[in-house]
Amino acid sequence: MKPLFGTVRLGSEGATPEDKGVAFCRWFDDIVAVEQPYAVCVESSMDPAVMLRVGNGSKGLRLALGLNYLACTYAQMKDITLIRQVNVDDHRRHFLGRARFKGGSDEAKRSCVARCHQLGWKVPDNNAADACAIWDYACAVWAPRTSAQQAIDRMAAGVRF
Repeated sequence: MKPLFGTVRLGSEGATPEDKGVAFCRWFDDIVAVEQPYAVCVESSMDPAVMLRVGNGSKGLRLALGLNYLACTYAQMKDITLIRQVNVDDHRRHFLGRARFKGGSDEAKRSCVARCHQLGWKVPDNNAADACAIWDYACAVWAPRTSAQQAIDRMAAGVRF
Protein backbone atom coordinates (compact mmCIF):
# COMPACT_ATOMS: atom_id res chain seq x y z
CA MET A 1 0.00 0.00 0.00
CA LYS A 2 1.24 3.49 -0.75
CA PRO A 3 -0.03 6.91 0.29
CA LEU A 4 -2.11 9.27 -1.79
CA PHE A 5 -0.34 12.59 -1.77
CA GLY A 6 -0.25 16.01 -3.27
CA THR A 7 -0.16 19.66 -2.43
CA VAL A 8 -3.21 21.86 -2.07
CA ARG A 9 -3.02 25.59 -2.58
CA LEU A 10 -5.29 27.25 -0.05
CA GLY A 11 -6.30 30.43 -1.78
CA SER A 12 -4.44 32.88 -3.93
CA GLU A 13 -1.43 35.00 -3.08
CA GLY A 14 -2.39 37.44 -0.34
CA ALA A 15 -5.34 35.38 0.92
CA THR A 16 -6.09 35.94 4.60
CA PRO A 17 -5.71 33.12 7.12
CA GLU A 18 -9.51 33.01 7.29
CA ASP A 19 -9.77 32.63 3.49
CA LYS A 20 -7.24 29.81 3.66
CA GLY A 21 -9.22 28.21 6.51
CA VAL A 22 -12.37 28.24 4.38
CA ALA A 23 -10.45 26.73 1.45
CA PHE A 24 -9.06 24.07 3.78
CA CYS A 25 -12.53 23.14 5.06
CA ARG A 26 -13.87 22.85 1.50
CA TRP A 27 -10.91 20.67 0.47
CA PHE A 28 -11.22 18.55 3.61
CA ASP A 29 -14.94 18.07 3.02
CA ASP A 30 -14.25 16.86 -0.54
CA ILE A 31 -11.43 14.51 0.46
CA VAL A 32 -13.46 12.98 3.30
CA ALA A 33 -16.43 12.42 0.97
CA VAL A 34 -14.26 10.67 -1.63
CA GLU A 35 -11.70 8.79 0.50
CA GLN A 36 -13.77 8.17 3.64
CA PRO A 37 -10.75 8.01 5.97
CA TYR A 38 -10.98 6.38 9.37
CA ALA A 39 -7.98 8.31 10.72
CA VAL A 40 -6.48 11.78 10.49
CA CYS A 41 -2.90 12.39 11.58
CA VAL A 42 -1.37 15.85 11.49
CA GLU A 43 2.05 17.12 12.37
CA SER A 44 2.03 18.75 15.80
CA SER A 45 2.50 22.49 15.71
CA MET A 46 5.75 23.95 16.94
CA ASP A 47 5.69 25.97 20.11
CA PRO A 48 4.40 29.45 19.13
CA ALA A 49 7.36 31.18 20.81
CA VAL A 50 9.76 29.05 18.76
CA MET A 51 7.82 29.75 15.56
CA LEU A 52 8.11 33.49 16.15
CA ARG A 53 11.79 33.19 17.03
CA VAL A 54 12.63 31.34 13.78
CA GLY A 55 10.95 33.97 11.67
CA ASN A 56 7.28 33.15 11.31
CA GLY A 57 5.19 36.27 11.58
CA SER A 58 1.95 36.43 13.50
CA LYS A 59 -0.02 35.74 10.30
CA GLY A 60 1.99 32.56 9.63
CA LEU A 61 1.66 31.54 13.26
CA ARG A 62 -2.14 31.97 13.18
CA LEU A 63 -2.34 29.97 9.96
CA ALA A 64 -0.17 27.08 11.18
CA LEU A 65 -1.97 26.75 14.51
CA GLY A 66 -5.35 27.38 12.92
CA LEU A 67 -5.03 24.74 10.21
CA ASN A 68 -3.86 22.20 12.77
CA TYR A 69 -6.86 23.00 14.94
CA LEU A 70 -9.25 22.93 11.98
CA ALA A 71 -7.96 19.54 10.77
CA CYS A 72 -8.57 17.90 14.14
CA THR A 73 -11.88 19.66 14.78
CA TYR A 74 -13.25 19.02 11.30
CA ALA A 75 -12.21 15.37 11.47
CA GLN A 76 -14.16 15.01 14.69
CA MET A 77 -17.17 16.71 13.08
CA LYS A 78 -16.96 14.13 10.27
CA ASP A 79 -17.08 11.29 12.85
CA ILE A 80 -13.46 10.29 12.31
CA THR A 81 -12.54 8.76 15.62
CA LEU A 82 -8.79 8.19 15.22
CA ILE A 83 -7.29 11.69 15.29
CA ARG A 84 -3.63 12.01 16.22
CA GLN A 85 -0.99 14.73 16.47
CA VAL A 86 2.40 13.44 15.28
CA ASN A 87 5.60 14.98 16.59
CA VAL A 88 8.04 15.95 13.82
CA ASP A 89 10.96 14.26 15.61
CA ASP A 90 8.99 11.02 15.87
CA HIS A 91 8.01 10.81 12.21
CA ARG A 92 11.49 11.85 11.04
CA ARG A 93 13.17 9.31 13.30
CA HIS A 94 10.86 6.62 11.92
CA PHE A 95 10.99 7.61 8.26
CA LEU A 96 14.57 8.91 7.97
CA GLY A 97 16.32 7.08 10.78
CA ARG A 98 17.05 10.24 12.73
CA ALA A 99 15.28 13.37 13.88
CA ARG A 100 18.04 15.99 13.70
CA PHE A 101 20.13 17.05 10.71
CA LYS A 102 23.28 19.18 10.53
CA GLY A 103 21.66 21.28 7.81
CA GLY A 104 18.58 21.79 9.96
CA SER A 105 15.06 21.73 8.61
CA ASP A 106 16.14 22.27 4.99
CA GLU A 107 18.32 19.16 5.01
CA ALA A 108 15.59 17.16 6.75
CA LYS A 109 13.08 18.19 4.08
CA ARG A 110 15.49 17.26 1.26
CA SER A 111 16.12 13.91 2.95
CA CYS A 112 12.40 13.30 3.26
CA VAL A 113 11.86 13.98 -0.46
CA ALA A 114 14.77 11.67 -1.32
CA ARG A 115 13.35 8.89 0.89
CA CYS A 116 9.96 9.20 -0.80
CA HIS A 117 11.60 8.94 -4.23
CA GLN A 118 13.55 5.90 -3.01
CA LEU A 119 10.21 4.29 -2.16
CA GLY A 120 8.82 5.15 -5.60
CA TRP A 121 6.59 7.95 -4.32
CA LYS A 122 7.06 10.82 -6.78
CA VAL A 123 6.19 13.63 -4.40
CA PRO A 124 5.95 17.11 -5.97
CA ASP A 125 7.51 18.96 -3.02
CA ASN A 126 8.68 18.72 0.57
CA ASN A 127 5.19 19.33 1.96
CA ALA A 128 3.87 16.22 0.22
CA ALA A 129 6.99 14.36 1.38
CA ASP A 130 6.35 15.34 4.99
CA ALA A 131 2.75 14.16 4.64
CA CYS A 132 4.00 10.81 3.32
CA ALA A 133 6.41 10.52 6.26
CA ILE A 134 3.55 11.19 8.67
CA TRP A 135 1.38 8.64 6.82
CA ASP A 136 4.11 6.01 7.03
CA TYR A 137 4.72 6.71 10.72
CA ALA A 138 0.99 6.51 11.45
CA CYS A 139 0.77 3.22 9.56
CA ALA A 140 3.68 1.82 11.55
CA VAL A 141 2.07 2.84 14.84
CA TRP A 142 -1.65 2.25 14.19
CA ALA A 143 -1.78 -0.03 11.12
CA PRO A 144 1.62 -1.73 10.81
CA ARG A 145 0.62 -3.99 7.91
CA THR A 146 0.56 -0.94 5.61
CA SER A 147 3.87 0.62 6.63
CA ALA A 148 6.46 0.95 3.86
CA GLN A 149 9.20 0.20 6.39
CA GLN A 150 7.53 -3.04 7.40
CA ALA A 151 7.35 -4.07 3.74
CA ILE A 152 11.05 -3.26 3.27
CA ASP A 153 11.98 -5.17 6.45
CA ARG A 154 9.96 -8.19 5.32
CA MET A 155 11.55 -8.17 1.87
CA ALA A 156 15.04 -7.89 3.41
CA ALA A 157 14.23 -10.90 5.59
CA GLY A 158 13.16 -12.86 2.52
CA VAL A 159 9.48 -12.96 3.51
CA ARG A 160 7.17 -13.19 0.51
CA PHE A 161 3.91 -11.28 0.40
